[in-house]
This record gives sequence, C-alpha cells and structure tokens, in this order.
Amino acid sequence: MNLRNLAIWGVIVVVLIGLYSMMTGGSQAAGTGQISYSQLLTRVDSGEVKSATIRGATVEIKDAAGKTVPAWFIQEMSAMLNGRTVLSAQWGPSVSKDPYLQFVLKGAKAGDKIGIQWLDNRGERRSDEATIV
Repeated sequence: MNLRNLAIWGVIVVVLIGLYSMMTGGSQAAGTGQISYSQLLTRVDSGEVKSATIRGATVEIKDAAGKTVPAWFIQEMSAMLNGRTVLSAQWGPSVSKDPYLQFVLKGAKAGDKIGIQWLDNRGERRSDEATIV
C-alpha cells in the first residue's frame, strides 16, 4: 500500500468518525424525541417499541406508551475532490447509525483536498475536509 492510498484511507476514517459523532447526538437537544436507526433496533429488541410504520423516507415509531418518536437519519451525502463532486448518494432510514463508507478515488495526489458533506432529515448540514499528505 503506497503513501497516497494510506492518506486517502486516513481521510476516510476521519470523515467517518465525524459522521459517527454527528449521528450519536452531539448536537441533539434533550427531549426532542428523535432516535437513530440503531437505537430503534435496540428498543425493538428490548420490547420498548409497540409499532414502527415505514412510509417512503418517513418512519413513525410508537413506544410502549403509544408516544410517536420520529427517526433521525442522513438523507443526502456527497464526497468532493478539490471542490468537485466525485460521489453523491441518497440515504434513508435503513442506513446504520454509524455508516461505513468506502469508495475508490482515482487521480488524487498529495495536497488535494477531500471533502464530505451531508444533510439529515431534520435539515441539519455538516461537512468535513482533509488534505492528502
């Protein structure tokens, strides 16, 4: 594995850590009633979820008390090389809480900037950028 590939993998790992920290509720206000997909699965396994209805990109969850809990997930994601989009994806509620993203990027060299940005279903945006060394 050459140094350039190692640098690209390093950037991908940093971006994934950023995605994970965002999706674990770093900016989530207390009492909003929103949970991630992984949290939903945990609640289903423990019997806390009475029902879950999926309609397109909308998931309606009712807990044991009958209270509706909306889902929280990434809807759009894109990767850029020096500001030019090289990958874009539309995600939904079935993508895990801490998604692992891997893709091949040809033509990148030392000094190039790789960026990732995403939009969640609450309208919040985030982006991260790293320079290939």
